[in-house]
Amino acid sequence: IFFIFLLFFEYMFHKNILHKNVFPKFLFKKHELEHHVIYKENSMEISSYKELYYVLIPYYAGLMIVILNVPLLLLNLYFNSNLIYIWLICSMSFFMLYEFLHMVYHLPESSKFKKLKIVQMISKSHTKHHDNKLMETHNFNVTIPLFDLIFKTYKKD
Repeated sequence: IFFIFLLFFEYMFHKNILHKNVFPKFLFKKHELEHHVIYKENSMEISSYKELYYVLIPYYAGLMIVILNVPLLLLNLYFNSNLIYIWLICSMSFFMLYEFLHMVYHLPESSKFKKLKIVQMISKSHTKHHDNKLMETHNFNVTIPLFDLIFKTYKKD
């Protein structure tokens, strides 16, 4: 259940924050005005590992994720529930999965990870998302396109 919620969150955040010039504006700037300008559908590969700066979530956004989870830890002092620990493990694991997959999608074709069938299959959705005509309307899930399928924003070709 947590994983499905996180897929929903990923979809909504990507669609409504990263592709719209709303608060916090620095995320829109970093994502749409830098990442999507550098990496297009026909040129997704990083040319050097220094470019991971443009692919990975900036450290301060990762810090925001941790800070958003602090209230749950405080709640746990009162409720003492394992569900909160499960949520924290799931949310941090999802964040790491998102970062890892997004990085792999932008690695050179010669990378061992890019040769994995599962990566080839799911990376197509993200590559299509980098089409300038589709980036604001299609393929917002980076990990698994579940909510793109549900909301009919999945574009295969």
